[in-house]
Amino acid sequence: MKKQLRTALFLSALLCVNATFAQAEWTKQGTTPVLAKSNEAVGWDIFAAADPSVLRDGDTLKIWYSAGGIVPGDTTAQVRIGLAWSLDGINWTKHPNNPVFSPTPGTWDSLGTETVTVLKDTTASAAERYRMWYAGSSDSGPLGLYSLGYAFSADGINWTKHSANPVLLAGSESSWENAGPEGPTVIKDGDTLKMWYMGLDTVFNGQITDFHGSIGYAWSLDGVNWTKHTNNPVLIVGSAGSWDAANIQDPFAMKIGNTYHLWYSGHPAWINGATINGDVEIGYAQSLDGTNWTKYANNPVLLRGAAGAWDHGVTGFPTIILDDTLLRMWYTGLDTIFIPPWPAPYFWDIGYATAPLSSIQPGCCNTPGDANHDGTFNIADITAGISHIFSGGPAAICQDEADANGDNSFNIADVTYGIARIFNSGPVPVCGTTGL
Repeated sequence: MKKQLRTALFLSALLCVNATFAQAEWTKQGTTPVLAKSNEAVGWDIFAAADPSVLRDGDTLKIWYSAGGIVPGDTTAQVRIGLAWSLDGINWTKHPNNPVFSPTPGTWDSLGTETVTVLKDTTASAAERYRMWYAGSSDSGPLGLYSLGYAFSADGINWTKHSANPVLLAGSESSWENAGPEGPTVIKDGDTLKMWYMGLDTVFNGQITDFHGSIGYAWSLDGVNWTKHTNNPVLIVGSAGSWDAANIQDPFAMKIGNTYHLWYSGHPAWINGATINGDVEIGYAQSLDGTNWTKYANNPVLLRGAAGAWDHGVTGFPTIILDDTLLRMWYTGLDTIFIPPWPAPYFWDIGYATAPLSSIQPGCCNTPGDANHDGTFNIADITAGISHIFSGGPAAICQDEADANGDNSFNIADVTYGIARIFNSGPVPVCGTTGL
């Protein structure tokens, strides 16, 4: 009888179906950029400082970022990668030998190298301690067609491009990513490298992704050979009229505990003649497996600045680190989406925002009863739950939070509520504030 009761308890805990997680809106720190493009007349970073990737390296914060400019020998503006360091995340010192990473003439990335994601991998060889994935484009290929490359470094300054580049290519002309992958984010999860990236569909052929940017997922064991998820894209634009109806791109992913967190740029409409397409803001989504995502109901979580602010036109393209109990974000901001003719002044720089870790709360199970999270509810989920309850096996999804009736506590009433639902088609359980 005790075994049957505990099994019923387990089942009632698995009946949460609402995605009731939370993500507080972020607080911008300061009213000006923390890392700005150069104000010189010529140079490698006179047009923009953008697309940051930040990591903590000991006591030091390091940022790699995209910068647009022109140096002697350029026939057109190019995008290169710079490096800066900081002790507080606000006051940055640019590396004296910037840029630290540049296009290679005559190759697949001859036009630009941008939107990097950088890991410090202590399990890699000394020569590959720092690992970078980046978007590249060619001055001899179709305009706007990106591929992704891989580079490695012993110090984060001197980089070697991998001989197998590019390591991730555009899909077929009929695919959701026919204009290529861009804006990658990579994490190391156990022995596996996991990547989320933006793919752009520029072909009208009746797909939901037509003329939209979407987010895809791929995985790798070595950082060079990547396998794309069979059900890509894993996150698509919102419905017509929503804040992210036109495009989503340049995701940033983080795993905390057993939950994946994703922040991404979105905008509501394409705007003809704009250098940056639409009024960009930052949204948030959450997942238990990295492929099935639920968007936060109150998106976006980081808004554009007010009229006249330096980031009024664009607030997007985030990178985030977790320092103890504080989430720290650096993002790209512009005051306008219509870049004025050179050399009229404008902002295209990097800002800073924070949010408490406590603002992130996991949501309910996306699939009712899916304890082993294989996307379906079947006998394997019962086995997984019993294994955890009686043998200390792997924890089931929603196993520890069984507030089925939503009164913010767990007691015998939740068991009764769950049994009524299972056997008598009683009321659908809800998730309380303590529920997963």
